[in-house]
Amino acid sequence: MKPKKLLLGGAVLVPAILMGLVMSFVLLLGDSKPTAADCRPAVSISINDKTAVDRYSAEQLSNAAAIMDAGNALNLAAKGQMVSVMVALAESGLRVLDTGDVAGPDSRGLFQQRDNGAWGSYADRMDPTTSATNFIKALQSVAGWELLEPTIAGNKVQRNADPYHYQRYWPEAVKLVQALSNSKFSLKGSDCAIPGQSGAGDDYPWKRWDEGVDTFAQIKRLVRDIDDPYLGVCLAPPHMWVMQETISEVIAFLTERKRLYYYYIWDVDRSYRHGVDGLNFGPGEKQLPSPEGTLDHRFLLSELQRAGYQGPASIKCHGTHGWSLEKIGQELRASDAYVRSAYNGLTK
Repeated sequence: MKPKKLLLGGAVLVPAILMGLVMSFVLLLGDSKPTAADCRPAVSISINDKTAVDRYSAEQLSNAAAIMDAGNALNLAAKGQMVSVMVALAESGLRVLDTGDVAGPDSRGLFQQRDNGAWGSYADRMDPTTSATNFIKALQSVAGWELLEPTIAGNKVQRNADPYHYQRYWPEAVKLVQALSNSKFSLKGSDCAIPGQSGAGDDYPWKRWDEGVDTFAQIKRLVRDIDDPYLGVCLAPPHMWVMQETISEVIAFLTERKRLYYYYIWDVDRSYRHGVDGLNFGPGEKQLPSPEGTLDHRFLLSELQRAGYQGPASIKCHGTHGWSLEKIGQELRASDAYVRSAYNGLTK
């Protein structure tokens, strides 16, 4: 069977002084089927004069319910309702405040919305439903908000000087939305899953990774410990090579698990000394892929094709400080010709 052709998208040249240079394109080795995040369901509220949640007053619960109800009216996913309640908790403690603060003396209401015309009239900002509706509409206008950490998503609207200001209010927001919902629900297994149990300290939808990813063993631990559909690994073959890993095994591992997100096409100086040179891969000319390089990119690209990789890749190198634009263009054109010849060899 004739192999499918690789499609090279428009190349983008980005010269940089410290980070080297990058030329990006897209490798398409099969049928591409993009999917959108499905963060349903939105949840309706169920509250009456007997509803009680530990440490929250009737006023606070009523305001939380108004936020959730506004979200439900706009078909906002449950995660978005939680983000909205989280922000209101942080901004006002779920109280309709008729005062601002030093940073925003004209801020008012549940979301401390400013008197700048973006949030309606004074009455709008002081009304729980209207202020929540305006916040939610702004949240929904943020492209890809569902895939962001909740605190980052909320801050895309609020523009707090500290984007992580809202983070510590997330567990309480989860608890409130679950407590006030008209039915029990779980986002586990959806594209916008919130793993763990509310209040148990493990219900954050993100995890921090403090270990490096310089070895195959570390990559395996990363994929195992952060089991999330949006985890993606950017693979730099020279790093694997200097750690004396088998690059094709790393490619196979990541592609089988759909975790290979980005592939860097670059090289290592042939004079590199294991155990001596560390992350000094050599001068820029020796890091650009070429027929005389250390890594066999024809083989590595064939491994990507065999594994069915679809995604972006870049010709990249460090060590280019002081290069003129003329030299950048010259060196990149030579590497581009080599990489394209490798593609042509795969698709014949």
